[in-house]
Amino acid sequence: MIDRDKTIEKFGYDPDILRPNSVKLIFRLCESCGKEQIVPFRTHAHLCGSCGQKGERSYWFGKQRSLETRKKMSESGKGKIHSKETKQKISKSNTGRKHTEETREKLSKINSGKNSNMYGRNGEKHPNWKGGRKVSIRKYRTKRREMLNPNPIELNRDFESSDGHHINKKYIINIPAELHRSIKHRQTDNKGMHDINKLAFKYLIDNKEDMIVSEETAFYINLMCL
Repeated sequence: MIDRDKTIEKFGYDPDILRPNSVKLIFRLCESCGKEQIVPFRTHAHLCGSCGQKGERSYWFGKQRSLETRKKMSESGKGKIHSKETKQKISKSNTGRKHTEETREKLSKINSGKNSNMYGRNGEKHPNWKGGRKVSIRKYRTKRREMLNPNPIELNRDFESSDGHHINKKYIINIPAELHRSIKHRQTDNKGMHDINKLAFKYLIDNKEDMIVSEETAFYINLMCL
């Protein structure tokens, strides 16, 4: 379907008076999906290219390629890798491209509700379902029990608003909760452990009166954790 008003506004001529073989551009709306395109008048059709090849309108509707042809197509495509130059060209050609608001609205309508491939796939039907929240918490606690010593050794006494920081699997230093949460850390990959352990040992030495072990033992443990 030709968008007459938009063609006149954009190009300044009426598509109704054009000759059948005219190559002048017009705005065409697909009657199936509503996609808007600028095409020559003589080649315009009621459907866009993708809709015109769907279902029974497709050349391959009801047809099937032979096994030999499929094997040849598979082998011809194997091992093909884009060069760095080609990748850069593809990247440059796509950078800065943004969908218009009209296109976004159309895409939203097409992919929302029952048209979405995730429609109705909640809970156990979801492809990423792993057993739910209870299972996730149970796995987390099991992993934490395996990672940490069930009977760790405290190097100092605990106090109000303190957190027990595991400097490793065996030893704990009780430090203020704010200090414990000031640096993100993780024992599984030692992320941030070096920095938080420094603060924990500094707090331990600055508060010697609360130490349970001797200074020599604390110094030796500090060396092990470096």
